[in-house]
Amino acid sequence: MRWIKAIGPFSLDDELALMKDYQIDVLVSKNSGGDSTVAKLYAARHMNIPVLMLDRPTLVAANREFASHADCEAQVLSVFSAADKNNINNTKNSDIKNNESQGGPHAL
Repeated sequence: MRWIKAIGPFSLDDELALMKDYQIDVLVSKNSGGDSTVAKLYAARHMNIPVLMLDRPTLVAANREFASHADCEAQVLSVFSAADKNNINNTKNSDIKNNESQGGPHAL
């Protein structure tokens, strides 16, 4: 068994040559969901080579989906802006309490 790993996309002629040169007798591939692996599937079909396709995993549902890049960006910025403000406020309050307990100044 020989594992060949490469990042495509590759041409049909390149895939046919690779399968011939390496005497491929079965193709195992993951279902990447894109067009970058189509040539190897056509090459295998052309050469009557069986294909074993690893299915894409089922993904858990997203918390939220966006119709546009701009909507997604606005949501991310609003979440991180709020989180940053909370972290800054929590840090200031925590530092003030620590300084007070140690008799130190009240500024950060």
